[in-house]
Parts: sequence; C-alpha cells; structure tokens
Amino acid sequence: MKKNDRVRHEAVPEWGLGRVLEDPVGGRVRIFFINVGIKKISLPTSIVVVTGAEAANAILDNLKDIDPDLERSYRTLAVLKKQFLEQFPGGFHGEKYLMTERNYKVGAHELAEKLLSRKTIEKALESKDFAGVCENARKVIQATNLVFPNEKMNFSDGVRTPAFQERFSSTLFELLFGDGALQRRFTSFCGMLDEIGAAKWTVATYFQFIMYPDEYMFMKPVVTSKAAAICAFELNYKPQLNWLTYEKLLVFSRHLKNELIDLKPRDMIDVQSFIWCTGEGQA
Repeated sequence: MKKNDRVRHEAVPEWGLGRVLEDPVGGRVRIFFINVGIKKISLPTSIVVVTGAEAANAILDNLKDIDPDLERSYRTLAVLKKQFLEQFPGGFHGEKYLMTERNYKVGAHELAEKLLSRKTIEKALESKDFAGVCENARKVIQATNLVFPNEKMNFSDGVRTPAFQERFSSTLFELLFGDGALQRRFTSFCGMLDEIGAAKWTVATYFQFIMYPDEYMFMKPVVTSKAAAICAFELNYKPQLNWLTYEKLLVFSRHLKNELIDLKPRDMIDVQSFIWCTGEGQA
C-alpha cells in the first residue's frame, strides 16, 4: 500500500472507497474514506487495494489537500442530504423546494428557449439586429436572482455599447449552438466578457446553465467553493475566468447528480440548488 492507492476496508465496507493520503509510517497510515472522512489506521489490517474501474470516484480523483481545517469541515453526502431534507421536506419534489428554488429557474429556462433559440439568434445575426440579441440576453439574465445585481448592471452596460453588440451576439451563438470543442467556445465567450467589462463567473456560466439545465452548471464562486470544500473536492478555483475551474465544476456537479439519485434530481437546476444550500449553509 502506498500514497494515492485506492482501498477498501474489508472489516468496515460501509466506509466506502478510500484514498491513501501518504505512505505508511511507523505501522500507521491515514486514509480518506468517502463515507466517513479521514481514518488513522494501525497496520496490518484488512485493507485491500482496489484497481481498475472499481477505483474510479470523482471526489477521490479530485481530492483536496487534507489539512486540519478541511478535515473538520468535511461532510459526507449522507449528512448533506439529511440537512437538505430538513430544509426542504419532500426534497426536490416537495412544494417548498419548488416554490423557493426551482420554479422561477424553470421559468427563466423557458424564457431563454424562446428569446435565445438558435432560430431567433440566427435570424437576428442575418439581419444584423445585434442590439436585439443583446436585449434578449439581458432579459434572460434579469429573469433570476442568480447573478449579483452589480454584475447584472455591468453586463447590461456592456451589451448596450454598440461597439460590443456584434461580438457578444456571435460569441453567444457559438457558445450555445457551436459544434466546436467546449473548451474553445467557453474560453472565447470568457474573452468577450472581459472585453465588455463583465468577466464574472456568474455571467460566464449562466447562459449555458439556463438554456441547457440537463447538462451545464452555474457557479456563484463563494458558495460553490464552500460546497466543493465541504465535499473535499478540489475545484481549482481562481477569480479569473479559466477553463480548468469550469471543467472541474462540471465534473463536481455531474458527480453530485449521480450521488443524489435517490432524491431523483431532474437536472442541474436541482443539483445547483443542492450546492447552494450546502455552501450557503456554511456561511
């Protein structure tokens, strides 16, 4: 057994999959187990190394450096689910959750499908109605409270500037409907936001999330970073927009969706709400 090996403890299988944090020293080893956090274990013991597909786990693949603060803050998904259900009896399908967290986001999604559809933007680009595309994007971003008010203002000011309207319209179209690599489309969109003075994570992640909630995730930096840390997931967060952080966000959110399957999440709207309640609850 050595550092970074994936293991299971045969005597306590309920601990789940583990990752060895350092090479064993003095007959003892520290292991991070998904279902219980860090355990300090005396050797020899009934721990077996796991390899292949069975060793794959998004949290262990992206595990944060475990320092004392992180060790104290870690919460298992079982604990986080319990906290979520205490706040929202009925879970993702309960009335309180629907009224406070989901319905207005679904409404914004439906508005985005209408105002920012492929056909609508293509027609506007052909007629050079760039101002119309920008106004529709502004309406969609105003439809929720997800983007901070000052960031909404900066975005609105940027897309009202005629010199930037064509660039925004074409880059948004590529982001939403282009067939190129996601990394290139996302990076190009971020570069455009920098040009118009609206390079914030909320704006950069909003349009794909609200248009395609089955696939993409939205990020409020502070809350999302807290939620990732609570789950011991290394988000590689940087304030500057970058592909690596966004890629990690997608990995984290897809992992959560899979792990929340017993609560029957419909899409990333539900996962985003779970992330929000997890991170906001630790403020």
